[in-house]
Amino acid sequence: MPETLEELYTTALCGIEVKAKEFVVPALLWLRASATPLSVAALVTAVRFKPDSVGGDCSDGEPSVEGPEMARWFNGLVNVVDNTVLLVHTSLADFLRVIPEQGSDLISEFAVHEMDAQHLLATTCLQYVAYYARSAKRRGSSQDLDTFPLLAYACRFWIDHTRRWAALSQDSCSALVGPSAELVASVLGDGSVVRAWTSVFNPDEPDSSPFAGHQTKLSSPVYYAVATGIPGVVTYLTAAGADVSLPGADGMYPLQAALEGKNTGMVRALLEHGARTTVVDSYGRMPLLEAALDGQKALTALLLQHTDPSAITRRHPLKDGACISIPHRVAAAATGPIFSLFLRPPAAPVEELSAHVQCFLSARDAELLRTPLHHAVISGNISVVSVILQEGAEVNVQDRYGNTALHLAALSNHERAWDLLIDHGALIELENDSRLTALGVKWHRRRLDWASYEVDPVLSRGMQENTKVLVRRPNSAGPETPLHIFEKRYDLSGHSLEDLNEVKKALGRENSIFQRLNHPYIVSYLGCADIDKEIPRLYLEYCDGGDLRRDMRPPTPPPTSAALSLPLPVGTFLAYSSRNDRSVQSPSSRVGELGRPRRWTETQVWRLIYQLLSSLAHLHYGVSLSGESGGDVYARSWDPAIHRDINPRNVVLCKRPDGEWDAKICDLGIARDEIMERMTRGKYRGSAHYQPPVREHMSTHIYGIRG
Repeated sequence: MPETLEELYTTALCGIEVKAKEFVVPALLWLRASATPLSVAALVTAVRFKPDSVGGDCSDGEPSVEGPEMARWFNGLVNVVDNTVLLVHTSLADFLRVIPEQGSDLISEFAVHEMDAQHLLATTCLQYVAYYARSAKRRGSSQDLDTFPLLAYACRFWIDHTRRWAALSQDSCSALVGPSAELVASVLGDGSVVRAWTSVFNPDEPDSSPFAGHQTKLSSPVYYAVATGIPGVVTYLTAAGADVSLPGADGMYPLQAALEGKNTGMVRALLEHGARTTVVDSYGRMPLLEAALDGQKALTALLLQHTDPSAITRRHPLKDGACISIPHRVAAAATGPIFSLFLRPPAAPVEELSAHVQCFLSARDAELLRTPLHHAVISGNISVVSVILQEGAEVNVQDRYGNTALHLAALSNHERAWDLLIDHGALIELENDSRLTALGVKWHRRRLDWASYEVDPVLSRGMQENTKVLVRRPNSAGPETPLHIFEKRYDLSGHSLEDLNEVKKALGRENSIFQRLNHPYIVSYLGCADIDKEIPRLYLEYCDGGDLRRDMRPPTPPPTSAALSLPLPVGTFLAYSSRNDRSVQSPSSRVGELGRPRRWTETQVWRLIYQLLSSLAHLHYGVSLSGESGGDVYARSWDPAIHRDINPRNVVLCKRPDGEWDAKICDLGIARDEIMERMTRGKYRGSAHYQPPVREHMSTHIYGIRG
C-alpha cells in the first residue's frame, strides 16, 4: 500500500490504461492549469480540438464520452460532479506541476512544464475563438454555448493564459517574434474574430452576460494586445498598420494600460512605434504624469527619452477648458529624484538644458500664477522643495495674490519648508496683497484687543526684560477676556543674518505648535502683535505661581563649554517634605515675593509628575485627557512636537480653586514640530544642566521619542 500521497498518485498514474492515456495525459494538463473547472463536454472538446489552421475546421464533433466512463479512464484521479470534472484533491495539481522536476521515468509522459502548459491552453483557446468566428455552425446566440462547449472558457481566459505564459517565459522579449505573437496579432487584427469574441466575453465589460444583445464600442487591437503581455503582438499589429494611439473603450490609451501593468517591454514597444507620452485621455490623465506620480522612476526615465522637452513645459488643455501643467503636478506629488529627471530630460540637447531648467522652474500655472516651488511647498513635498532650492530657483517670487513660497508655507503649516526657505534667502518682510508678511500670516489667526491691556508693575517685578505680565484695563473687555496675560517679546534688532534666520524659524515653529495644542497642562497661546516688526510680541496664558526654579534648592553652577561632554551632577531637587499630607501647610500664592521655596508633599510631587508626563504625551503622540473617566483620547492624525528643553524654568504653576497647583509646560520656541533625523543640531540649544544624552558626535546612536 502507498504510504504517501506522492506514492499514491504515482501508482494511480502508472495504472492508467494505455488506450486511455491519449486522452488522459492532455486532459490532466488542462485540469491542473485551467482557470476554472471544466464541464465534461468542454474538457473533451479541449483535448480533441485539432484545427488544421487558424480559421480551419476542427475535429471536435459532439463529445461522446460520458462522466462515469471518463472517471474510469482517470483511474480514480478525478471526480465528476454535476457534469463538472474535478481533480480528486488540490494536492494532485501540485504533484502534477512538480513531475518535470522529479525526473521519474515511470510517469515521465505526464511531465509538462507550467510555461508549456500555459502556452498550450492559450493557443488552444485562441484558435478555438477564431474557429468559432468562422464556423458555419455559429448562430450568434446563447445556443452557441452548447454547440461550442469550450467557447465560454476560451473567450474569457485566452488572454489570461497568454499573459501567464509571457510572464513565465525566461525572457518575455523572446516573444517579440514567433508563432504565438503572430497568432495573437492575426486574431486581434481580424475585426470579425474580435467581434465574435467580445459578443461572448467583452473584456471592457467583464460582468456582462454572453450575447447580451448590445455591442458596445470596442477597444483598438493594440489596446487588447497590451493585455496579452507580449510586446511582439504590438510589433505585428503595427507592421500591419494598427495605430498605437487609439484609446480603449474606457478612454484609456494602450501606453497607460502598459504602465499600469508595469510591463517595461510593452512600454518600450509602444514608444518605439509612436505612442505619445503626453496624450491626455478622456479622464484628464496623462501617461507621463501617471508614471511619475506613481513613483515609477525607471519607466518615467524611459518615457522621457521619447518626450519632446518643449511638451514638458507647455500647458496641455483639457475638455473643460482647464489645462495640465506638468511642472506643477510633478512638483506637488512626485519624488525629488523623479522631479530631477524632468529638470534634465534625456531627450533634451545638452546645449539647451540650461534654458529648459530655467523654463521648468519658472513656469507659472494658469489660475494663480504659481511656480513649481509654490506647489511643492503647499503640498509639503520637502524632497522637491530641496531640489528646487538647490537649483537656485527664485525663492521670493509672488503669486497672483502676492504670496511668496514662505507665505504659502505659513498658510499650509509646513515647518520644514519654512526652515528651508529661510535658509535659502526667503525674505520674511515681503508683504502679500493683504499687507501681511509670511510671519504675519502665521500669527494672524488669533488676536485680542491688546490695547485693552497694560503692564502690571507688581507682577512684572523681577522678570526678565523681554517678559511682562499685563493686566486688563477696567471696563475694557467682556468677562471672558482673561484678567492677566503673559507677554513675551523677541528683540530681532542687531542680530546677524544667521541668528535672525534662526529666530524666524523658532517663531514659526512656536506658532505652528501653539495653534494646534489644547491641553490643560500646556500654557495656552492667546495671540500676537507686531509680529512683523523688530520687536514682535507673543501673548500667553498667565500662570500666577511662577516657575519651578523657585522651588528648587540652589543649583550647581552652569558647566563650562569644556565640561559639557562630562557627566553632569544632579544638584537641583524639589524642596520635599516627607510628612503626612494633612500636616503640611498649603503653599502660598505669593511665594515669588517671599523668595522662599514651597514645600511639596509626596502626593503633590506625584501629581506634578503626572501633569508633566501628560503634557509630554500630548506633544509627542496627541494624547488628550478624557475627563472623569480616566481614559485617554488619541488624535486621529498627529505631527509629534519635541520640546527639547524641559527644565524648571519652563514648568510654570497655576493655582487651582482648591488651593493646589497645576504644572504647565511653556516656552516651545525650540520645539521641533516633526520627528527629525537628528534630535540635536550643530549648535547647542536648551539648558546645559538638562541637556539630553544625545550628542552631535554620537552619529550612530541617535535617539527618537519612540526609543
